[in-house]
Amino acid sequence: MKEGVRPTSPVSAAEEPIVFVIDDDPLMLGGLSSLFRSIGLRVEALTSATELLEHPLPAVPSCLVLDISKPSSTV
Repeated sequence: MKEGVRPTSPVSAAEEPIVFVIDDDPLMLGGLSSLFRSIGLRVEALTSATELLEHPLPAVPSCLVLDISKPSSTV
């Protein structure tokens, strides 16, 4: 196996763990999303916490990467 390449998971895309990335800076959002996808992770990129909470969360292992310097009115 090539170094740095994750093996393919036997689970469907709907069951794969998700990394939720929330950032209002488009460059940071895109960069982090690309980084996580480059190692084979499923990514949901969002511009606000409100956007995340508007939809039901899937019942799969998840991780949240949040821009902590966001104004408190948008978190």
